[in-house]
Amino acid sequence: MTPNTLENLYEELEQKLQQRLNEIEQDYRSRAEQLEQEQQRVYHARTSRLRQSHTNRLRQLRLKSTRDTQTRQQQRLWRCHQNCIDEIMTDTRHLLAQQPPDHNYLKAWIAQALPRLDPALKWHLKLSPQWSEGIDPERVALKCASISPTPILGGAIIENKEMHIEIDGSWDQRLERLLPELWQRWLEDVSSNDPD
Repeated sequence: MTPNTLENLYEELEQKLQQRLNEIEQDYRSRAEQLEQEQQRVYHARTSRLRQSHTNRLRQLRLKSTRDTQTRQQQRLWRCHQNCIDEIMTDTRHLLAQQPPDHNYLKAWIAQALPRLDPALKWHLKLSPQWSEGIDPERVALKCASISPTPILGGAIIENKEMHIEIDGSWDQRLERLLPELWQRWLEDVSSNDPD
């Protein structure tokens, strides 16, 4: 081999080596770009998922906060309604407690109750302390009855303890029966005046 041939070979080998190094470098650069793009894609996807997750969580927290606020407002409104109804009932009880005994009302109520009463049984008439003073069973057309005071606003309760029968015509009972109607009227009036 001649020095020229050797030099040519050496040059050719060096060119091939340089070409191979350039190919390896290009391959690694291409892989590095692909890895970087993949990392960016993964990063953007993860960031997007986190952003969506945080957005959803924030929306849930806002909805929960809104619901909690509405619930608290509704509770305050119901407490206000309840306080107003309680005040009406207290004022009504106070007014009824001050009413003088109404003998005509008592007679009329007993007359309505008499058809339900067995005359053979011993009946007991319960009246408020104010009403029981000076009431004679004969005067109110109730035979065989004893009268005793009981803590009621007015009206009367007729009972037979042996048979466990009670006819409650007390004003307390009537107020309790009127309470749902009071609530209904109250809510209708409040709703009709409420701009919301």
